[in-house]
Amino acid sequence: MRICSKCQQSSSLHDFVCSHCGAPLIDNGELLSALDLNSKPAKLKIMLTIGALIVVAIIGFLTKFLS
Repeated sequence: MRICSKCQQSSSLHDFVCSHCGAPLIDNGELLSALDLNSKPAKLKIMLTIGALIVVAIIGFLTKFLS
């Protein structure tokens, strides 16, 4: 949870504006934005998921045609 600097109410970690007063949320002195979603941990998770799906598809393809 994040605490709004304007109204002191808590908001979800996924919110970029306060759900109570609409003020932009600030985390560690930095204004939060939707661009924060494009962070390295999120990219890494997506890349690993895609890689795993590719490996499963290749194994399925090889199993079908080598049997």
